[in-house]
Amino acid sequence: MNKFYFLAVTLICFTFATPAQVAPDEALAKLKAGNKRYLSQTFKTKDFAAQREEQKKGQHPYAIILTCADSRVPPEHIFDEDLGQLFVVRVAGNVIDEVTLGSIEYAAEHLHVQLLVVLGHSACGAVKATIEGGDFGKNINVLAGKIKPAVDAAKAQASDKSLVLPLAVEGNVELQAEHCYSESEILQELRHKNEFKVMCGIYRIETGEVVLSEPVMKFEEGHAPGAEPKKEHGAEKHELGKPELKMEKSKETSAVGYQFGSDSQVKGTIFSDGKQYSFQVSSWRNKAKAEREAEKLAKHKDRVFIMPFTHPETRQTWYRVRVGAFPTITDAEKFQSRME
Repeated sequence: MNKFYFLAVTLICFTFATPAQVAPDEALAKLKAGNKRYLSQTFKTKDFAAQREEQKKGQHPYAIILTCADSRVPPEHIFDEDLGQLFVVRVAGNVIDEVTLGSIEYAAEHLHVQLLVVLGHSACGAVKATIEGGDFGKNINVLAGKIKPAVDAAKAQASDKSLVLPLAVEGNVELQAEHCYSESEILQELRHKNEFKVMCGIYRIETGEVVLSEPVMKFEEGHAPGAEPKKEHGAEKHELGKPELKMEKSKETSAVGYQFGSDSQVKGTIFSDGKQYSFQVSSWRNKAKAEREAEKLAKHKDRVFIMPFTHPETRQTWYRVRVGAFPTITDAEKFQSRME
């Protein structure tokens, strides 16, 4: 009797066992591969009937996508994914509130999804409306209020009015990614156990490309949002005139004299304005120190410039020392490898 009972329990457990969890890096690689297929229109074969049959047993997504409700941004299509693989939360402006965060927490804690991508997109109507301002009525005003800090920061940084919208779109993605941790004890705990990761993404409606990057902010549990400067784009006396996108991030390493602090995660990062690439060497609260390092680098490196950035909430200014601009990302990566 005990033998048959043990066998029955074993079969039941095997039948309903939770599939192996997908690590964040693996999930990220799957999303990148899917977007490449979407761009090249070499879509994988999908048997939706078979997938529906399989999904009677339950759902096992490998990534959470928080994105805008804009009809031009369908995650399952732009990542060329099967049914049930993405846990999608959509709301205008891809903003975080109690409802969207509750949905994310459910997927992270109960479905054991370890990767969240906060996905904004070019020409976002919600961000554009917030830039233009006005009274949209009670509910839309609440939504615009969640985007407004990113808009204010973009207006303060943009050297040209045409840059405000793209800067605000990317800044809003960073802001909402930060809120995911700062407003959720569940996600904080999972992050502490290295079981959860948030990535930022921008979907370019014009090309179909998704640019993914880690948030620049370095959230510490128990601290209010806004403690970290966000990345800047385009606007000082250098030639990179378009909004920058963070291309890659190397492992952060210490260096003599480098101030690890609020802006430390931009070290070792490659940025691009779409035409040229620059490499982030360091970031300083003291402008004179940044200038001395830039002067030293300029003696034996490619073109060096300083990118000031003032955080919209803390009002702290950081002076980021960069080397560039490289004509291709390959050239920037070669320089990156030499620096490491």
